[in-house]
Amino acid sequence: MKTPPLLIRTLTVGAVAAALLLPIALIEGKISERRARADGVVAQFAAETFAQQVVAGPLLALTCEETYVEEREVKRGGKAETISERKTTSCPTTYFPPRTLNVNASMPVEERHRGIYPLRLYRAPVSLTGDFAWLELASR
Repeated sequence: MKTPPLLIRTLTVGAVAAALLLPIALIEGKISERRARADGVVAQFAAETFAQQVVAGPLLALTCEETYVEEREVKRGGKAETISERKTTSCPTTYFPPRTLNVNASMPVEERHRGIYPLRLYRAPVSLTGDFAWLELASR
């Protein structure tokens, strides 16, 4: 019995496909291992060099102490006496933002390598300047 040519072609294409899928299946483990290692290298480099950063403008922090004299009457032996005590309390710290704020920064990218894995490193020299307005503070 003679085999039809279409069946021979189908089997040949199937054999070639299986022959190509076998090496791909063998290297798939290596690909996922390298991908996991690259992610680990990036995470380790990030932990060693920096963390998330927040840049906040300069703030003027004003704190104060209030000194006052407290007087009270005390009766001793039927006589009223006035006793004066000097007391100090601290005021809460108040923060004032600048009237104007100028920020100058650039962020060049450096490429470093750890093993075969490239890493991008950003360094940003930042310059902050601001002007504060003198405030008239209310007296207590």
